[in-house]
Amino acid sequence: MTTAAIYCRISKDAAHDGLGVERQRADCEALAERLGWNVTHAFTDDDLSAYSGKPRPAYRQLLDAIETGAVDALVAWHPDRLHRSPRELETFIDLVERTRTAVQTCTAGQYDLTTPTGRMQARIVGNVARFESEHKSERIMRKMDELTAAGQPHVGGTRPFGYRRAMGADGLPTRPPAYEIVPAEAELIQEAAAALLDGGRSLASVVADWRARGVKTPAGGPWWPRSLARMLQSAQLAGLRERHVDRDPKLRAARKGAVTLTPSTVPPILSRERWQALRGLLRDPDRRTARSNARVNLLSGWLRCGRCGHALRGHRDKGGTRKYICPTASMGGCGRLSVLADPTDAEVVGRVLAAIDSPELREAAATSAPSDPLGERAEVEARMAELAAAYAAGGITSSEWQASRAVLADRLAALPAAPRPAFRLPDNLAHAWDGLDLDTRRRIIGEIVESVIVAPARGRHVFDPGRITVNWRA
Repeated sequence: MTTAAIYCRISKDAAHDGLGVERQRADCEALAERLGWNVTHAFTDDDLSAYSGKPRPAYRQLLDAIETGAVDALVAWHPDRLHRSPRELETFIDLVERTRTAVQTCTAGQYDLTTPTGRMQARIVGNVARFESEHKSERIMRKMDELTAAGQPHVGGTRPFGYRRAMGADGLPTRPPAYEIVPAEAELIQEAAAALLDGGRSLASVVADWRARGVKTPAGGPWWPRSLARMLQSAQLAGLRERHVDRDPKLRAARKGAVTLTPSTVPPILSRERWQALRGLLRDPDRRTARSNARVNLLSGWLRCGRCGHALRGHRDKGGTRKYICPTASMGGCGRLSVLADPTDAEVVGRVLAAIDSPELREAAATSAPSDPLGERAEVEARMAELAAAYAAGGITSSEWQASRAVLADRLAALPAAPRPAFRLPDNLAHAWDGLDLDTRRRIIGEIVESVIVAPARGRHVFDPGRITVNWRA
């Protein structure tokens, strides 16, 4: 008896219930039974496109089963369930022709790839399927452009964190689609923005806090620093929609990723100024996540060797005692200086807490330049919004809109990024210090400390505060 495999695939399974592929499977099993074939393998790629080019694990397993002779025949619901890429089809034709595998489909009959006529028909069907996919993609992109111009949100897929679909009085989603704020999640977003902008905390520390509180992503998974950063940079949080100037990847690359920001019907969770400062912070190329060494050692990055000037690094000796040491010559240091970490941390923190109350240092730490002194960024964004409104109202053509917005986007991209806002020092810092996390403590130290010089030791086994010299920023 002929041993057969069934292959089922559906591109989009919005309900994630697998019913689409199950319907295909039932039809394929019925066809195999009519043909007298014994189904020994079933391969399923659910919610996976054949057009996108992403790997299809089950399809790969199917090819392996055919190659090894585990099956003699294949049943699919339609040829386009197997392929939507001419290149992929040619590989499949070579395999089937070499192994003489029989192929049948529920809706298109026999898929004979062992004859010139059959291969020609398969190529025609494949090209038609490719055209349909490309044409569908073009229609979707055009619709997205229209929604962007009208300020309407894109509501497909998983909902964005902080929002949910708005419902009408009849209990059904509103038309046109709209989002409303989820208060508890909006509060978390505002807290995260404050922690990053005002508290100097890291993405990792915010994620750790959210995980401890059981906060999940809209998909039900855990948060990671990268996913949190991506969510916090979404223009939707400021009531805006974002679109690349050019859909053509080559033109988009030439414009260095320039985008347009247009007003959206989505209610904002953050003010535009707050969101711009947050995005500027997260996209700052000079911003780097502290290494694990800095996470453990409070003063890593500020301590300098009094002999050679090299940065000291954290170290634990065989007994577990934490120290700051100058690395060896192979790592750029002299290897001839070390100091106990705990008393050094305590000494520097004591000086910081004593110094922070001076009016000069507090004023220096609280000073920042205005985010947009000439209002140029706000002016460009306002003109972009007016342009989008004119296009949506039919006052200008699509080509006029695209040409004008490209000029404005270039102008916006050329503007300097908004400076990071001032760090607000906690009141009664000495009392609050023990309750602050490590990121916040390091941020406070960094606001007023330029460097800490550790002089060579004059004796052994006794910590000498006189070895410590703090160089202040103010």
